[in-house]
Amino acid sequence: MRIRLLIVPLALILVLALSTGFALAAPVAALPAASDQPQTTLYVNIATGNDGFNCLTPTTACKTLAGAVNKASDNDTISIAAGVYPTNHTAIDKPLTVVGAGQASTFLDGGSTSRVLDVSGAVTISDLTIRNGRISVTSGNLFDMSGGGILSNGSLTLRNTTLSNNSVTGSGGGIFHL
Repeated sequence: MRIRLLIVPLALILVLALSTGFALAAPVAALPAASDQPQTTLYVNIATGNDGFNCLTPTTACKTLAGAVNKASDNDTISIAAGVYPTNHTAIDKPLTVVGAGQASTFLDGGSTSRVLDVSGAVTISDLTIRNGRISVTSGNLFDMSGGGILSNGSLTLRNTTLSNNSVTGSGGGIFHL
């Protein structure tokens, strides 16, 4: 008899709790939005890197920015170690963050032979120098003759970034932004 008396009040409490909206189940977490997904950092090192590596750690770094961009997914970060990186017309066509080791120690260098970067994604570049980009085309459309350092038709943000010794025959020696 005692067990029956105990079960009835518990059942009554349960019915009352459920009817008032009290939930006994564990809360369900919302799935994270795509922008909340963890991003990956890829590494670039001119001295020890190899574009055949996966670029996911400093010891398995890519050798070039282009190698890391090719492996990157949207919203990843590319961390570039100190050094001078020959960079010729490297296309960045997805949202990325590119971070150097400092303006005085990380250089993307066009070698006075070509444009350094062609940006068409939402890109943030910080803590490096973009130098020696050169466009020497004297005819053609405006885009072929512009943007020695950077040609941008995306969303470009520069932070603590130096542009130096970039030249063109058209417009925008350092940056030509559409």
